[in-house]
Amino acid sequence: MARSTPAPVGHDPMSAKRASDSVASTLFTAAKAATVLVLLALAAGPSLPAHAQSAPPPSTAHIARLIAAIQASSAANPAGGAVAAPPEAPDPTAPSTVLYRVLDDLDALAARRDARGLPALTPADRRHVARARDAVQVALDRYGTSPNPADALRSLAEAARSLQAADAARRGPPHATLVRLSNDIAGAARDVAVALVRHATSVGMRPHVIAEVQRRIALGQVASFKAQYSVAIGHFGGAADDILSNLTFDIDRFEQNLQGALDGWTIGHAYTIGLNGAPYGQDADNDDGDARTAEDPPPSAQSVGKEMYVASMAKTLSAVGLLKALNGAGLSVDDDIAPYLPESWVQGPNVDDLTFKHLLTHRSGLDPMGLSGTSLEGQEFAALADYIADGTPGTLTFNTAEYTNANFSLMRILIPRITADAGVITNYTNIWPEDVVYAAMYADFIRAEVLDPAGVDAQDCSPDQGASERTLGYALSIPDGPGTDFGDWSLGCGATGWYLSAIELGSFMAHLRHTDDIIDAPTRALMDSQSLGWLNPVTMAGYVDGVFGPYRAHGGDSAVLQTTPGMSGCMMKYPVAVEATVLINSRGDNPGGHACTLLRDAYDNAWDAP
Repeated sequence: MARSTPAPVGHDPMSAKRASDSVASTLFTAAKAATVLVLLALAAGPSLPAHAQSAPPPSTAHIARLIAAIQASSAANPAGGAVAAPPEAPDPTAPSTVLYRVLDDLDALAARRDARGLPALTPADRRHVARARDAVQVALDRYGTSPNPADALRSLAEAARSLQAADAARRGPPHATLVRLSNDIAGAARDVAVALVRHATSVGMRPHVIAEVQRRIALGQVASFKAQYSVAIGHFGGAADDILSNLTFDIDRFEQNLQGALDGWTIGHAYTIGLNGAPYGQDADNDDGDARTAEDPPPSAQSVGKEMYVASMAKTLSAVGLLKALNGAGLSVDDDIAPYLPESWVQGPNVDDLTFKHLLTHRSGLDPMGLSGTSLEGQEFAALADYIADGTPGTLTFNTAEYTNANFSLMRILIPRITADAGVITNYTNIWPEDVVYAAMYADFIRAEVLDPAGVDAQDCSPDQGASERTLGYALSIPDGPGTDFGDWSLGCGATGWYLSAIELGSFMAHLRHTDDIIDAPTRALMDSQSLGWLNPVTMAGYVDGVFGPYRAHGGDSAVLQTTPGMSGCMMKYPVAVEATVLINSRGDNPGGHACTLLRDAYDNAWDAP
């Protein structure tokens, strides 16, 4: 294993060399004539509106070179493989899932939006309910991000007190709905404590500590039976505090756990681990791990600096880019997307109800048939226009979100339209096809505003390495079979498409979390609290829900079937100041399952009782 010396976060100097000067020169020559034409066109073009002044478009010459590069690469490297979401893995009993359901009911109750058996409340009572709703949201913000789950339980106790105050203000017997919500909150708190006890027992925590914790949980159960819900949650929180004060996280064991889950179960893999924003550990399966096997000469070993198609991990890049574009334009995630869609697109039913948040959380209801699917064609410009023209049956709740690539492929269109005046885009599209213009402007924004600040040198969604050098995807069940070349996804980039190394993903995660180089602290908090660009902790609980809460993460997969040549990967950040990334250039069952479950379990099992 190669151990890196902790140093400031940044791009690793050993990462794969980018496009050569000779290629850049060729592309510039090919674009020279078009550049001159566009410079003349822009000279007479309109100025930027006020909302775009903070993020001016790139220079015309640069866009010309980028468009030429994308056109050349797309023609020479047709997209292969696929992009796929892991099957949904909900867990209706997971504490966070229960709390999100409670949150939905409290939203409706506070606003009196429906009549599904919810009590009629006075304005004062609704204020109590609104406080309860806010307290549950704070608990969800802390659960999976705070090292101690008891921090989340303290907010749940406040929610229970607010619901009790709302019920006490009513005349007559307790209302069944308020009692149910209080009971659900207390039950979720109990389950958090019980999961911690189970883990503490498995790692051999001292018996007298376990006995005291179990006594606290028993007291909490008695209080719940007496409808003393805030008291009950206080006992559960005390149990969680006792456990965490007697557990220690061992980052070396975390790395050993990850290595053990990967070794022997991949054609090739690479991972990185960061601690407090600095590199801590990294490795690649160099002994027998291949980026290319002998079936695809010339063979080459996998490495932490070798770029690879990252599939749906690109969604987090696009989400961060969209958040930064919105901030620069003075917009909110709650603003409508309709004004920022191309004027030529027909907007179908309910499109005017869609917000940026609906896209960021897969709640738009667009493409209900899943036509964006796994292919490049399903995410190209014309297909996106069709989804908007078809409209949506209606927006979804957070609990019923449907993972659809179209939501994030649309960011390839929206980011340029937020950050540049429509007249500037028109001047570009008078020279080049619309799909290439949007692909180039999106890629350039992500490069300049998301990747460059993290020290990552990636110009666009084209593969940087030649066809004979690229990392290929394999099927573990067919180790002697040919690999899949993922090709160029530039014209469908957004939900997928980027080529990055494990070190580059690690640098992105470190800068995103520990610095303001990409986005500021309030935007990071918003992203985490509302799972903007992270896997939904309800529909994907089976991948991210761990002993200490749901971890913020995103995976990437290029094939639905484990027997199909492809790749898998995940990047995850944990409640302690640790992040990890893993890229696997094969598909196939392993003891830990998906790449995200490997990272989750490696973390959970790195906590021990001294």
